[in-house]
Amino acid sequence: MKEAEADKRIQEVDNKKVLTELYTVQKGDRIWQLFRERGLLQKRNLAELLAVLKRLNKSLTNLDLIYPGEKILIPLTIEPIKGVPAATQKAPEAITSLEELKNVKLENYTVKKGDSLTKVVLEKYKMPPEKITGEYLALLAKLNPNIEDINLIHPGQVVRLPIYSRQVVRLPVKPKKTIKPEGKVLSQTLESLRHQLGEVFSMVGEEWVDSGEHFIPLKSGGQIRLKADSFPVLNLSSGIRVIVDLSNALPERMSDLITSSWKNYRIVHLSKNEDLRDALDEVLPLCEYRQVSTSEEPLELEGDIPVKITADWIFKRPSSLSGKEEETVSLTLLKPGEGKTPEGVKNFLAASGIKVVEYPPPKNESPTQASFKVDLIKPGAGVRELVENVLSLVGQSYNKDVEIPIYRDQKRDYNLIVRADFFLRIGGRESIVDISGLGQEITSLLKDHGFYVLALAGEKDPLLILFKILTFLGVPFDADPHVFLAANREASRNITLRISGITFRDSRGEDIFATKLDLPEGVARFLSQKSYHVLSLSPSPQTIE
Repeated sequence: MKEAEADKRIQEVDNKKVLTELYTVQKGDRIWQLFRERGLLQKRNLAELLAVLKRLNKSLTNLDLIYPGEKILIPLTIEPIKGVPAATQKAPEAITSLEELKNVKLENYTVKKGDSLTKVVLEKYKMPPEKITGEYLALLAKLNPNIEDINLIHPGQVVRLPIYSRQVVRLPVKPKKTIKPEGKVLSQTLESLRHQLGEVFSMVGEEWVDSGEHFIPLKSGGQIRLKADSFPVLNLSSGIRVIVDLSNALPERMSDLITSSWKNYRIVHLSKNEDLRDALDEVLPLCEYRQVSTSEEPLELEGDIPVKITADWIFKRPSSLSGKEEETVSLTLLKPGEGKTPEGVKNFLAASGIKVVEYPPPKNESPTQASFKVDLIKPGAGVRELVENVLSLVGQSYNKDVEIPIYRDQKRDYNLIVRADFFLRIGGRESIVDISGLGQEITSLLKDHGFYVLALAGEKDPLLILFKILTFLGVPFDADPHVFLAANREASRNITLRISGITFRDSRGEDIFATKLDLPEGVARFLSQKSYHVLSLSPSPQTIE
């Protein structure tokens, strides 16, 4: 064998040179897919390539079953070695049945450290490797019923071995046992349920296989073949596989054969009159997700924008095969006429590791949230600019830097003039907004002369400044934290956002939402969709296109 490239090697198989590629199986891989990507499905010697694939990978007892993380050798090209004559055909070997094995001599062997059964048989009896067939290993298993898995033996165990001779000891040659449940054409209702389950779990992030056939090898020998349209399989990222028996047609004994052979398989039998909600109630527990809360126990998130999530199911699922990373899934089945959660809110929650899944999506989509342009009102660089913007928003006319005479007496040659930052009339009353700091005595004097004065000098909290201006002007507003339902449906199956700020209406009657929070883009778009213009009072207001 010589190395061709970093991940490609040349190996000799049956007097032929085979260029192979070492490949690590990824989630969702299939043998046919790997062959197609390498242009092997169009090869005339496809059958030979598949045969060599099995020779190169002894672990591939079933080409329909490969697992993430498994390393396999993929044959790319096959060429005969020059000068080597073709192998002569061997005479058929005599076959000894189990009944005839009564006279076969047996001996006991004590397992040593580093032993495997194949290694022991090869070294002890000088047995050719090609003689160790699946049937021979099955015979070893029958002779050693105390060993649960003949691939797992431990030092100190005593194993019964048939003494090998040139007469090949193996089971009679029979067609490979394939168990197939009686197939039935699914009703339209079950077809619809299969489609719905597939869509839901695909939205959750799992793999749903409902086409083709599943081949499940059994430890006892043989295999079970299931038609995927009647028995779809849910391949979870955790490695668990759930077989969904849509019409309760899989016999219990067959179910027991599968689960006893494979620890990661689960089987759920659905009755014919179950709807999607009933089916999910049965399938989800077998997924062994970590439950966070039920529909009666909302999930509450703290932070600048507290969130309460109430859904039909809320659970945590591993987002990787290792299970070290998790995401929380909120799953809700929408009733006819119910609205869905806006994408902006979904994106906001996704940043916190929460995936919102709602099924089915409405057929008639409303304009996407991205199409809502956020009207972000900038308050300005300081208090003066903020006051100007608020006065303009509410349609209040004003003059800046106005000199106001308080005392004027030409006969006595003295007068008192006050410079007002903002001069305006509110309900016919002369009013002043002071941000420079006139002082308490001047302010008192102005009030004595009938002026209405708002003193904002030294005030730095923009939300408090807004509160005082609106109060001064007599503009109605709401300063309590505002609770929003994300979707147009009942609160018991919804997402609730609690956003701090002040709401009021501008001179055109449009709603303004003023907040000190640095709103995430999705939340800002959500408020825009609710017909709010956002007055951002955060230290660094964002720019949203």
